Amino acid sequence: MTDRISILQCPRCRGALSTEAASGIHCKICQSIFPILSNKARSIVFFKSDFCTEVGLVSDPFINWFKSVLKRYDLLYVLIANIFGASNVGLAPRSFIKKFLNKNSLILNLGSGYLRSQRPNELLVDIQPFSNVNLVADMSILPIKDGQIDGVYSCSVLEHVSDPIKAVAEIFRVLKPGGRVYVTVPFLVPYHSSPCDYQRWTLEGVKALFKGFKILKIGVRHGPTSAMLSVIVSWLATLLSFGSFRVFGFIQTILTLLLMPSAHVMDTFIGRIPTASVTAFGFYI
Repeated sequence: MTDRISILQCPRCRGALSTEAASGIHCKICQSIFPILSNKARSIVFFKSDFCTEVGLVSDPFINWFKSVLKRYDLLYVLIANIFGASNVGLAPRSFIKKFLNKNSLILNLGSGYLRSQRPNELLVDIQPFSNVNLVADMSILPIKDGQIDGVYSCSVLEHVSDPIKAVAEIFRVLKPGGRVYVTVPFLVPYHSSPCDYQRWTLEGVKALFKGFKILKIGVRHGPTSAMLSVIVSWLATLLSFGSFRVFGFIQTILTLLLMPSAHVMDTFIGRIPTASVTAFGFYI
């Protein structure tokens, strides 16, 4: 990652960075030092998790434990997410990259989590130091200079950001003129901490959030059947858990594994009806 030092800046003072410090990346202005991890991606740490992580672990203990186990095996996690997660309709992130960007484009994946890089010119950003993450950073204060990135994509992340307006402004700042953005956000979705959960958006709300951008495409990404089943699952888990978050998470996980695959079949048709936006699980823009 140090070979990309020319596009990076200090997130605290926006100063230039240097690799001269033995313990990490050094800011020439404020003298901050950002450590480099010895993991696969040689992650540069610009951000450390705060209290929000602890809140998430308290409210969704079983689900967060289950996710942490699966994320050790990223390909298995992707497979399970595709089968038992929300249905996918509309424009997919890979289709966005293929359609709007070329092989030389520098791409930013914000909130990449466990995912691997799909191409050499892709930078993975997350607040957690997963083994494949290049920059451990807060997407509201990106350690990247203005106008450096050709394309940005971020899937189901903005709801976990306390100030999404600031995060979207940061995306705009780091993009080159004419750069492209793909983002998915939730609409009718129960609370889910990863580590915190702050926001939901209607279709009009998504447009307002990205009002500074020229909108090329917008629509349903996750269909109404997924929304309906996710609420039913959480309702049943609430009824049967007797107030225990741990029991709630266990029941919710079991019911999700049993019921959610059917949403993929139903939303293949329902998710493409124009009125699906009224009760959609989530949108893309």
